[in-house]
Amino acid sequence: MWIIKILGSLMVVISCSLLGYKKGTRYRLRVKNLNVLLSSIRILETEIVCMSNPLTEALMNVYNKCNKDFSYIYKDIAMMLEDREYIDVMTSFKKSIEKSINNIALNNDDKEIFLSIGSIIGISNRLDQKKHLNALHEQVIHQIEDAKEEMKINEKLYNKLGVLIGVGIIIVLI
Repeated sequence: MWIIKILGSLMVVISCSLLGYKKGTRYRLRVKNLNVLLSSIRILETEIVCMSNPLTEALMNVYNKCNKDFSYIYKDIAMMLEDREYIDVMTSFKKSIEKSINNIALNNDDKEIFLSIGSIIGISNRLDQKKHLNALHEQVIHQIEDAKEEMKINEKLYNKLGVLIGVGIIIVLI
């Protein structure tokens, strides 16, 4: 009987620890995704301003040059625009972010920055787009700084909290 209690207790502690670890990992993933977003903005700027590539080609190049864990969103947008599934770029950006909302660890402010990319590309001349993309670049840098602060505080907190909750459940049950 005591073996079952020990095994049950271990399962509770391990499962609570894993839940805490998973929650804490989202903060690290947010920083990683924001860094990819930052580099994708620079690549997109180069593709549009310097190389004068069409939008779908520029988006596919961003997908090819960035981390695929996040940049697949650009591929989805390019495919939507090529298939003429959605007429305007902003709608394509919105649909793509809605499809991948569970796979990326971005907060609402980060998503707004991403969506603002869709609102500025393809509607003005290259110099205006360059200015807007530079402003977005600065916003993402500030978001990365905030995300690093949150990660520093919350990642350890959730890791330890998961273990403590598991131990607390065991104490209450025994």
